[in-house]
Amino acid sequence: MNRDNQAKQHMDPAALSAADVCAFLQANPGFLTEHPGLVAELKVPHACGDAASFLEYQAEVLRDHNRGLRRKIQELVANAKTNEMLSSRLHQLTLKLMGSGDPESVFSVLRHVLRKEFDADAVAIRIFDPPRREDHLNLPEFALADSASRRALSNILSSMRPVCGRINGGQRVVLFGSDDAELCSAAMIPLRSGRVDGLVAVASADKDRFRPNMGTDFLRGLGEVVAHAVSPYLADPTAS
Repeated sequence: MNRDNQAKQHMDPAALSAADVCAFLQANPGFLTEHPGLVAELKVPHACGDAASFLEYQAEVLRDHNRGLRRKIQELVANAKTNEMLSSRLHQLTLKLMGSGDPESVFSVLRHVLRKEFDADAVAIRIFDPPRREDHLNLPEFALADSASRRALSNILSSMRPVCGRINGGQRVVLFGSDDAELCSAAMIPLRSGRVDGLVAVASADKDRFRPNMGTDFLRGLGEVVAHAVSPYLADPTAS
């Protein structure tokens, strides 16, 4: 008994459901190949425009799948290039920070590089640990741990991970000294690495420059580099 007769004997067309047909075709992948006349009669309206047969529909589906694969490959290549570029920038920043001999130089390098690399409109650095030398207390980057600025940023600092998105008025005042409404979005990077307690913020007038769905691996690495660059200039908490 051939497959056709078996199908007729065991399947009542009136009782067949779509799931039954799918299961049968999956179990018999050669069925349509053995019945080319049936394939030519199958219509697939709406699914792919002017496709008039199952073969044309299948070809269109495969083309769509291939286009999707090409897009994913292009995205992977673009991401790889972006990651390579970011890695190179972080390396260059690290070298520049290593050449800095005092906190003023460290903060100056950070402000210059971050403005340039992020195409930023404002950069703020806040360190909530006391400096090793008292004369560095006059640097605006240093703030005491009990300051109002730290309390205002406590949610971001406690998250231990970079936060990107819209920046509110209170954060603008604390970080940039005024509620400048032109600063719409920011990347805020906690520096709670080792014994460093602080934050770096990079802000833009473009509301979409820093978005919540941005990748933060590079920002996390940046935070670690900055924390290590700053730590030699902080007071030793164990010192008497």
